[in-house]
Amino acid sequence: MPDLLRGFRLTTLRPALSPALLLTGAGGGALAPRRVSAHAFAAGSDSYDAFTEGAGSVLLYPEVLLPLVALALLAVLHRAEALPRVMPLLLAGAGLALLLAPRLGEGTAPAAMGFGIVLAALAALVPNRLPRPALAVLALTTGGLSLSSLLHGQDLSALPVTLLLGVLFAALLLPMTVGGAARLVMQGTGGWRAIALRVAASWIAAILLLMLAFTLRG
Repeated sequence: MPDLLRGFRLTTLRPALSPALLLTGAGGGALAPRRVSAHAFAAGSDSYDAFTEGAGSVLLYPEVLLPLVALALLAVLHRAEALPRVMPLLLAGAGLALLLAPRLGEGTAPAAMGFGIVLAALAALVPNRLPRPALAVLALTTGGLSLSSLLHGQDLSALPVTLLLGVLFAALLLPMTVGGAARLVMQGTGGWRAIALRVAASWIAAILLLMLAFTLRG
């Protein structure tokens, strides 16, 4: 196992391991985070550049991206109509992150990864529908942890407002887009549709688990 985490030398793995596991390991290696620290933003005074940098940062860092995707899959699998209803709570969590992130330390990124694993595992493994209050709490926590992992330790007063608007815009647009695509997959008959989304959620959980292992190993 240590050799797998160090180099992902896939040729040393036994043939009995499935190709899915091999690809998951490779994906985890590619997404393995660097030493967790406050993310640097380079936006200048140009509002458009600042907005696009803020939006792009949500897509750039897996500890921000993957929990948001996992939340969308979870909501669609459990209550297809629930995602638009929990988006205000996701936004509220993001607002809390803007308030608290400057005071938070490096532990927020591993916390976001761990919570993303929980979300993805619930989507992949729990067949029963979650109650609406539970989805609401999960959405609130996802918004708070994901954006805190991006903005922790930042002096937000020194960042352009348009950069923060870009972050919020992408944090809302991403799960809505993934959720819309997932709802299209779920339309029609056939058990394979839900299975496909659960497989995607299980891959997210596996990748986040590998990332968390890298992070905790330092």
